[in-house]
Amino acid sequence: MRFLNYMKFFVLVAGIAGCTTNQLHFNEFTKNDRISVLKDEKFKLLDKPIDIQKFALRPRSDSPREFSDFVWHHGWEYKETFGRLPVENLDEFFSEIISRRIKSEGGSKTKITVKIQGVFLKTWAYEKINYRACRITIYVKANEQEVIQSSDIKLNDAKVFVGKENYSFFKSTANLYFDPRGLDVIEYAFLDAFKKALITLSSKLKNKS
Repeated sequence: MRFLNYMKFFVLVAGIAGCTTNQLHFNEFTKNDRISVLKDEKFKLLDKPIDIQKFALRPRSDSPREFSDFVWHHGWEYKETFGRLPVENLDEFFSEIISRRIKSEGGSKTKITVKIQGVFLKTWAYEKINYRACRITIYVKANEQEVIQSSDIKLNDAKVFVGKENYSFFKSTANLYFDPRGLDVIEYAFLDAFKKALITLSSKLKNKS
């Protein structure tokens, strides 16, 4: 009996550890110092300017679920829903971040390819639990070296408003309104992942030389 209890506990812990939505839920909030660094970060590779030649997103599902590559999970009270990210055009969204923050320089010899592999947005708004969080995974290639990098960011305030609910026999659904200012959590996650990717690529290029 004791062995079975241990096994049940192990399965429960393994399930929590292996699930993105639970990992984001139990993550600590991202410290302000880390966000401040990302706001002022100058993105270079081996202290040289970079040129992002190619940018792409992995194909996305029109009906995302929990384990989709691009999905928004929102929870409130005792309800939850999985749906499309609250971004009208993801290509334009990330292209704008790259042009505004990374400042790709066309004359640079350091040519970089970036591909967004996945974006998991998690928001939760219930009593004292109120946050928005994001895990992003990107592929980055520079001078024939490549890396896949992920990053988690978690901030206070879900930035979500729940409208009138519609009830059926099995479940209730609600109109969710996401404040566009809350999309900063996706931007910070992307910038953090890109920063880490450049650090790893720098190390690979130094070892190669």
